[in-house]
Amino acid sequence: MQHKYLPPSLFNQILPFFKTVLILSLILIIGIGIFYFISWDQLLIDIIKTQTLLQQKLTQKLHLIAKHGWEASGALISISFLYGLFHAAGPGHGKAVIITYLGSSPTQLRRGILLSLITALVQGLVAILLIEISMQLIHLSLRKTQETALYLNRISFIFVMIIGLLLIIKSVQKLYQYYRIHIHHKIFNNAQLEEENAEKDPYQCCTTTPLHASYLEQPITLKQLLTVILAIGLRPCTGAILILLGAYSMGLRWVGIIAVLVMSIGTGITVSFIAILTVSSRNFVLKHLTKAQKKHSRYQIFTNTSMLLGGILIFTMGIMLLLQGIQQPVSPLL
Repeated sequence: MQHKYLPPSLFNQILPFFKTVLILSLILIIGIGIFYFISWDQLLIDIIKTQTLLQQKLTQKLHLIAKHGWEASGALISISFLYGLFHAAGPGHGKAVIITYLGSSPTQLRRGILLSLITALVQGLVAILLIEISMQLIHLSLRKTQETALYLNRISFIFVMIIGLLLIIKSVQKLYQYYRIHIHHKIFNNAQLEEENAEKDPYQCCTTTPLHASYLEQPITLKQLLTVILAIGLRPCTGAILILLGAYSMGLRWVGIIAVLVMSIGTGITVSFIAILTVSSRNFVLKHLTKAQKKHSRYQIFTNTSMLLGGILIFTMGIMLLLQGIQQPVSPLL
């Protein structure tokens, strides 16, 4: 007896996508609720006050080194490290990009940590190169040096937009590929296979392999790595620039460079901790949301949809930062 095949309805095809969007929206709403429940304003004020205090301490230690030599450099290095830790804990687009990128794309934890350390180091090196080129080679004034730093800020914001676009394009391609394969599988399967799969997950694709950890942790491509590094690291740390300018004015060039490198290490440690929390939280959510099905299909829908939303968020963030950077200078504490 032949069975007439009825193609699956469009509703059944897009239902998993909308379920994923709903879950992600609920997570976002809960996150916003927690954000407003906690007194973040006071916390940020305290962090900024600590940054300002440490900046003053750094200036004082530079004066001590100018008077007493390298014997007083130990305190400067310690304060530089602390400044890096607190600087990374404060507001800034770099942390937002790292959190959104790692939270919305499948990335290995160790590579997320490596990415955090590299971006922090590059940010310090960019500040050093900016001052070296400005003061040593082309002898720019302080005002011109600050203007150059602002131009680098704007370029970094453009790379933030590029990261968002790359995530959007990649996620749309993967979602299209998934639904294309899924519909093709449904249409061209025979009636017997449909009967055998009637009690299975109606949204699963042809594969029924259990969800493996390697699908939760995928390596970052070189293009993605370079784009993220440029988006975050190309913007020089203003605190580092201030320290370098102060060191140059006192004839302590190498002291300033060492202080900035130590500061970058402190920043990298804090951002790495943020990366660990982000990737671990993402993997925890994915494993529990896909635990009942244990299928690639649900995982693919969730990860690609979250990547799409993350890309939109990063792209929007890049536009807003660029517009703000064009209209007015960026706060020196960010």
